[in-house]
Amino acid sequence: MIERWFPPGRRRAAVVLTAVVVLVGAGAAGYLYLAPKPAAEVTVLGFNWTLEQGTVLSGPHEGILWFDTATINDSGSANGFPLHVASGGSLTVTVHIDNYDNVSHGIVRVHLDPPLVATGFSPPPPADIEANDDGNYQITVSVQAPPGTSTFGLGSLEFS
Repeated sequence: MIERWFPPGRRRAAVVLTAVVVLVGAGAAGYLYLAPKPAAEVTVLGFNWTLEQGTVLSGPHEGILWFDTATINDSGSANGFPLHVASGGSLTVTVHIDNYDNVSHGIVRVHLDPPLVATGFSPPPPADIEANDDGNYQITVSVQAPPGTSTFGLGSLEFS
């Protein structure tokens, strides 16, 4: 009695090879389909802060703004921008403030235009910037822009 395998000879090797390729291909396709995909990102180009403040009433800096400038622009590669953040994610920005007045001033309100939302502060308002000193103020920002877009933060800091 002669046993026969189906398919015989070379055809059997081709069928087995084809079956292996199909199984490996299906496994790879399933992995690629089910593998976690990175979150779509938003490009944050920078921030422009308006400082709502008064003027120095006396002393060597009399008549100038408390912080010597009405706006702080924090953008460009020298300041680490652009940043790429997942849509719905957050980042922390630091605003450096120089107080030229001979009295302390407190940050009493922080505003940021959507789609960026200020969600945390360090230290929390009212945060004092000491007389004739400088300080860093950290703001945690939630990025609510749609994935794949770019945004520029426009905000304000109000002082007392």
